[in-house]
Amino acid sequence: MESGHENKYMISFYSSNVDVFQYNKVFSNSENKRLFIKAWNLLESFRLGELPTHQVFDIEKLSKYIVITEIFGASHGNVWFNLRFYYNPITSLLEPIGFDGMAGTEMKLIVENLSSTIDPMFYDLVFNDTLFVQAHIKHLKHFSQPNYLDNLFSIISEEHN
Repeated sequence: MESGHENKYMISFYSSNVDVFQYNKVFSNSENKRLFIKAWNLLESFRLGELPTHQVFDIEKLSKYIVITEIFGASHGNVWFNLRFYYNPITSLLEPIGFDGMAGTEMKLIVENLSSTIDPMFYDLVFNDTLFVQAHIKHLKHFSQPNYLDNLFSIISEEHN
């Protein structure tokens, strides 16, 4: 049985339009239009379960993005309708662009409201790829090291002051 959140996400994930920024600029140039169509086909093939995560996304960048948004309480940006991607024409893969993360949410609140901050349809497909899971675990271990975080917060604190 689906909760209201899962139903909302399923509708969003499977029925939302894939859009492009600067539509007129992209579609007035045949090369840009061709690249958009390639990116669109990749994303649609992923949503339909026809291609695994590592054939659609740069898994190093996507796994880092997800880990960092989780560490900084910015997982609101991981909800399907908040996700933004760049199609890299060199690698022919999609790369995440940070957007609308609402950083700073306390971890306790994220855990308590897990079903409302994680998009199950997107996550289920992403984490269904062993290569992605391996990259995610590697980055989770790296970015959650106390020394890494202490150094990062020290740098941020100095820049902030």
